Amino acid sequence: MCEQLAGYVGVHRDGGYGERVVLPALNALPLPEGIDPVAATAIPDAIATPVHVAGRAAIRPGERVAVTAAAGGVGVHMVQVARAWGAEVAGLEATAGKLAYLEEALEVAAVDSSDFGSAALPPGWGHGPDVIVDLLGTRASLEWSLRTLAPGGRLVVLTTFPDQGADLVPRDLVLKQQSVLASRHAVRSELLRAADLVADGRVRPVVSRTAGPAEVDDLHDALRRGDLLGRGALVWGQSGLAELLEAV
Repeated sequence: MCEQLAGYVGVHRDGGYGERVVLPALNALPLPEGIDPVAATAIPDAIATPVHVAGRAAIRPGERVAVTAAAGGVGVHMVQVARAWGAEVAGLEATAGKLAYLEEALEVAAVDSSDFGSAALPPGWGHGPDVIVDLLGTRASLEWSLRTLAPGGRLVVLTTFPDQGADLVPRDLVLKQQSVLASRHAVRSELLRAADLVADGRVRPVVSRTAGPAEVDDLHDALRRGDLLGRGALVWGQSGLAELLEAV
């Protein structure tokens, strides 16, 4: 929330895909021993963000938490963090492969959201989720979240698409005493806690694909198509560096 933010490296400033980059020492985080470097790439954003969300939403043991886009880069870790907080978790996804991964690899109740109009929560969730984390940010997902949220529930939004939104009806929110919250990244202490969750085995980093610098466009394409499970990582020296430099 810095009012003098100088920009994100790799977004506002070059260096996100640099083999080496110079940063202030404060930006360096100590990692517990034994964490694979590729797996560690998920910690600063994909796992720390869910840790922040869990705090914003005040997730408590025994609550029901639903996550949209639950097999995406943040969602696949959000379901794990919510479970680590003691919640009962359901993940919404639109493809058979991702639904199967949630059920089989993460043992999370999977909900088919290819059509939000017919998305059905697990049996016993009659009053709806206590917390919904919307990582999809479409009108359909937001409208589903608002009509499905339990009384006293909290909807957490994280997307920033300029042309997507849904209508809020104050009367509905007031009568059910519901809350709509926004969450933005994480603070340093939450990044360190995310690393501890990985070291303790409570959260498993999901980095399903790696690419050398010459193949990074293929990784981007998979992300745009929605084919990427969890996160991808750029690994320098994996392949193609010489060819890339010759092309440049």
